[in-house]
Amino acid sequence: MADKILEANISVIIDLSLTEVELGKEYVNKLLRRFFFLETTMRKPYLIIVEEAEELAPEKGIATTTCLEILRNITKKGGKRGIGIVVIAHSLGCS
Repeated sequence: MADKILEANISVIIDLSLTEVELGKEYVNKLLRRFFFLETTMRKPYLIIVEEAEELAPEKGIATTTCLEILRNITKKGGKRGIGIVVIAHSLGCS
């Protein structure tokens, strides 16, 4: 899918709300890894927005961190490849 997104130069929203959590994480992980690989050579400007980041890349704990490594790589090295990233985590229990 990453190939088609970049070739068509389109925006895409991937809604995982009706997907089993681990399956959704694995899908996003594979998509972002392929995207990152393609952008290494294509270098087309692209912005990735990750909502519900606390689900995909938990800060700590024993929760699965399937997407954490690729999100870190995109955050650290994405700018050189034309990828921008916005990570949104909803705060719980603000007073």
